[in-house]
Amino acid sequence: MRGDRRHRVFRAVAALVVLSATTWGAIGCGGEPVDRSVVLRVDLERAQRWSATGDLVDRDELCRAGTRHVLDAIDPDSGRRLSAREEVALLAAAIAGLTDVPVVWTVEHTCSDGSGSFVTRENWDADEWSVESGTGAYRQLQGAGHVSFATADYTQIAPRLLVIETTITM
Repeated sequence: MRGDRRHRVFRAVAALVVLSATTWGAIGCGGEPVDRSVVLRVDLERAQRWSATGDLVDRDELCRAGTRHVLDAIDPDSGRRLSAREEVALLAAAIAGLTDVPVVWTVEHTCSDGSGSFVTRENWDADEWSVESGTGAYRQLQGAGHVSFATADYTQIAPRLLVIETTITM
């Protein structure tokens, strides 16, 4: 077996072990701690739809699903803004090859329930993700975490997912 990071990520997702750490940030109404960790799973092959899981989602503080729209892509080495054609080519290469892409993406996540949207900055090469701003119910949203590629079964051709593990506060 290969010991590289991607292989471990694939095995972890295949086993449905996505969260590696838990951060307790608040006390719920019943006096129980609320886990502020959220996992976003983005299906890169299906119109970039995403779903969210975690205590904040279960408590209706964050929407369950939405769509993702790339607003901007910057080459971190040159600082050059990429064209839409270059963005699509990089996404296709990432999906086909399961490789990290040396691009910093600015992405808007629009909730399908109409509650608002939030903008994130994603650096896939450094595996970093952060909330930059929000609208509607997500004006005060803050968070940061990690991104990784995953697939349900790394031995088969299957939809490629971008998994974002993050701690979100409101």
